[in-house]
Amino acid sequence: MKKFKLLLASLLFSLSGLACATTTVLDKSGTLSGLFSIDTFAFNIAQGGLYDVTFADSSKSKGFFLAGYAIDENIGGHWVQVALGGVGSSTFTATAGKYLAIIGDVAFPGKKVNFTIDVTKVPSPIPEPETWAIMLLGIGFVVYQVRPRKTRGSQAIPSFA
Repeated sequence: MKKFKLLLASLLFSLSGLACATTTVLDKSGTLSGLFSIDTFAFNIAQGGLYDVTFADSSKSKGFFLAGYAIDENIGGHWVQVALGGVGSSTFTATAGKYLAIIGDVAFPGKKVNFTIDVTKVPSPIPEPETWAIMLLGIGFVVYQVRPRKTRGSQAIPSFA
């Protein structure tokens, strides 16, 4: 039973490396005010992949207002739109490079619109090579600990005289 518990604990510890942490590349909040307002935030993406954008409007004002965002990528000196959305969450695929988040609203009458925007990397479902190495090392350790051992009874010590 002790070996089974050791096996189970080691296996769970080895598999815990499969969970990847998220990386936040943009976490901003602010206030837009007036009839037409725009705010921009520059950020860099070091590793390509799938990214989540969460945009929230915390204003509870009455009247007509529209708030949204655009994410642009700098490709060869030109800004190219890669994502566009409003309040809520969406995803986009990015490559390593420079990005710009553009936040804008139209508010009538001129009201204050409070917003937050977060851009985070979606964890990859495929483990990285370091994770595989640690996992295999852990499994090897478990196999070494659980392998059957030959018991040695009382054996005569050979005499070389």
